Amino acid sequence: MSIKSILRNYRLKSKKGNRGKNSSYNGYNKAKTIGICFHSKDVLSVTQYADSLIKSGKSVQLLQYVPLKKKEIEKQQLSFDTAWFCKGDANWLDIPQNDQVSRFLSQNHDIYIDLMDGINPLAEYVSICINSLFKIGMSSERDSIFDLVIKQRENEDLKSVFKEIEYYLNFINQDS
Repeated sequence: MSIKSILRNYRLKSKKGNRGKNSSYNGYNKAKTIGICFHSKDVLSVTQYADSLIKSGKSVQLLQYVPLKKKEIEKQQLSFDTAWFCKGDANWLDIPQNDQVSRFLSQNHDIYIDLMDGINPLAEYVSICINSLFKIGMSSERDSIFDLVIKQRENEDLKSVFKEIEYYLNFINQDS
């Protein structure tokens, strides 16, 4: 293990306890705020899902990961409708240095959904540091971060993942 990995892991361990310590998850029906971190390739599916959550009375905040460096984003003149962060936002410990990430992390969420499949150090940092009562993720490599891990089957779109998330959220604490 490199010195960089040791220092990063130490930094992340100190952040791991940052959950709603004085509150407990009271179930999906009582949840008011939902934060979602996702890959830019899934923007259409995620925004449609967010719209359905908003229609059901939830407040939704989105944070999009763009797998490009800032120079590439500027060169391609890309713009985004949601808060976003990119590869170029990482410091030497792979911790995002971005105002939009800081604002997202400063919010309290009843539910946090990480739709980043696989290992991404920047998204991992967000998932560890987010102040949320209930965390859902899709990566079994990082399952210790989450309260619930949803497996996306090969060739399965996010709509079926969203249905599964809705099922479990409605099932958990349904008597609350």
